[in-house]
Amino acid sequence: LRAAPGSSGAGAAFVRRLRRDGYAPLLLTASQAALWREVEGSAATWFAQSTEAKIEQAGAYAHIDRKFTGYRDGKYREQLEVRATPGAVHPAPVDADGRLRFSAALSLLVRTLDGVARGLLPHVAAELGCEPRFLAGLCDAAPSAPSDNGSSEDRGEDRGEDGGEDGGEDGGED
Repeated sequence: LRAAPGSSGAGAAFVRRLRRDGYAPLLLTASQAALWREVEGSAATWFAQSTEAKIEQAGAYAHIDRKFTGYRDGKYREQLEVRATPGAVHPAPVDADGRLRFSAALSLLVRTLDGVARGLLPHVAAELGCEPRFLAGLCDAAPSAPSDNGSSEDRGEDRGEDGGEDGGEDGGED
């Protein structure tokens, strides 16, 4: 949706789909899809570690500054919940070799998806009859942007680097 909010049929179609289905699928660019696959692969490797290693890295799932973060092996799923911090995510998951590539890729993905979501908000607001900036004013501050779109430095390959308050499927801790 690159058109001005309220000026394109695409914005209206997006909001109609949200109203009808509760979600709307989005197409990723090639670089966004590659980043998504990188995070999925890194997450699979991270979750294959022992429970003790995951808790040591991420801490137990709990409220930190009124937002959930940490690791838990819940009744319905195992989960790692992170929060965007300036230039990173917290907690910062560590790769098996001690590097922070997963953490850096996850941080870049969180910022990328945040940017996509913030770009859609003016279209939703316009279709709801609000000023396009209205919904953005209700959001937390945007996480800091990466230095560029996926450089090796942003992905933690050259140096180490250190996110909906939901309680998971069952609405809280076990």
